Amino acid sequence: MRTLALQAWPPGSHILIVDNDQAGSAAAVVQAAQAHCSVPIEWRLAPEGGFSTVRNAALDLAPVEAAVCFVDDDAAVPQTWVKTMVET
Repeated sequence: MRTLALQAWPPGSHILIVDNDQAGSAAAVVQAAQAHCSVPIEWRLAPEGGFSTVRNAALDLAPVEAAVCFVDDDAAVPQTWVKTMVET
C-alpha cells in the first residue's frame, strides 16, 4: 500500500482493493492506508476465493471506462508507475 500511496494519481483516480480472504483481513490495512493516500481507496470482499475469481470480481466492479491494472498484495511498484501508465 505504501508504494501506491506515493504515486502521482491523475484527477478522478481511485484504488479498488478486492480481498479474497473471507475473514476480510485487508479491511483494516485499507482503512489505515486511506489516511496516507491522495485518492479514495475502495475495499470489497470477493464472493469466492481464488486468484482468477478475485480479478474477475475487480473487473466487474470497475467502471467501463476505467483503466485497470492488477497489483498483488506482495508487490511494490516504482514511484513513477502510475505516471508511466498514464503517459503510455
